This record gives sequence, C-alpha cells and structure tokens, in this order.
Amino acid sequence: MPINERSSKLYRKLKDKGIDYFLSITSEGSNTTVRYLSGFTGDTGCVIVGEKERYLLVDSRFYTQAAQESDFEMVKVENSSLTEKALEILKGKTVGIEGTKFFYSWYTDVSNDLKLQNVEEDLYAIRAVKDREEV
Repeated sequence: MPINERSSKLYRKLKDKGIDYFLSITSEGSNTTVRYLSGFTGDTGCVIVGEKERYLLVDSRFYTQAAQESDFEMVKVENSSLTEKALEILKGKTVGIEGTKFFYSWYTDVSNDLKLQNVEEDLYAIRAVKDREEV
C-alpha cells in the first residue's frame, strides 16, 4: 500500500467516528507515525490528515529533506512552533491523536481550541496489516 493509501485508509476509519483530522507530531524522533503516514524520515515534524488534505509541517532544518521524501503538502514552520502552526489549520475541529504519544505540553497548547479524541487503536489496527513496502 503506497503511503498516500495509508493516510486515506486512516481517514476513512476516523470519518466514521466524526473526526475531522488526524494529527501526529514527532519531536527528536519520538513518534514513527509521521514517517509511516508521510514518508518523512526526519526527527521533527507534524502530519495532519483530513479528507482531502495531507499536510507535513516542518521547520527550515528539514524542509528540503521533507519535500524530497513526501508528497504531502509542505508547510514550513518559521516563526512559531509545530503545535501553533497545526492549531492554525485545525482550530475548532475534532482531531484524532495517539493518546500515548501526544506529549502533555502539546496537549496543553491545543486542548482549549480542539476537540481531541484518542484514535490510537484505529491507527494500530491499520498498521498491524503490513503492506508490500513494509514487508
């Protein structure tokens, strides 16, 4: 399954639950979901997956690398944090997250402006079935 099919499959599963977007953030390589969904191998970035939108947010250190590795729409984060930039895109939406990988500091940054839902089990159900690239 190509990477864009992974994010589409995830979104279809979340849409049935009334979730508008999926958000995953990796900082210093803390979360492999960003790579799984987008193909980006850098250690700091953020993916946002919606019905038609696929964003990869990175700072200037990783922009060139991310643009080469992913077909997601690139968003360069320059004068804000990843969470602040993600909040600009997602404000007021219902957002699926991985509860055990979503740092408390990120939660406090966005929880007043987003309705967060833990969808970790849904993501892991998709990841349990390995596609050709993973095998």
